[in-house]
Amino acid sequence: MMLTLDEPKSTLETVRRVHEDAEYLYTELLDKRYPEPTLSDAEDYLDHLREMKEVAKEELDALRKDASEKEAKEKRYEVARYGMRVKRYRRAIARLRRYGLKETGLLEDMKRVAANDRRRLKGYIKAQS
Repeated sequence: MMLTLDEPKSTLETVRRVHEDAEYLYTELLDKRYPEPTLSDAEDYLDHLREMKEVAKEELDALRKDASEKEAKEKRYEVARYGMRVKRYRRAIARLRRYGLKETGLLEDMKRVAANDRRRLKGYIKAQS
């Protein structure tokens, strides 16, 4: 993504979000035993989360037939939790891709690039004030 300084504060917000997304994915994937997480690793893990969500939905459907309300409520919560994680991963991956990260790009490098862009942009905004 080419940084345009027409709207420096909105650009700063975009860079902040890119940095947060890269940080989030990097931390999550590092915890999942990916030694140097890339964007393709994030997409693989997103597929895994989608599968887990579908499994949880199927289990919920089975529970609705012959389980207590409490068990069904817990399973609905699990389905919702997987849904939120899928949404967060999908948005983070899309944002990083728009910012210019390639499939084999390291998330750690993107964190560093976004942090540097953020620092420079803050300096630019401060100088303009």
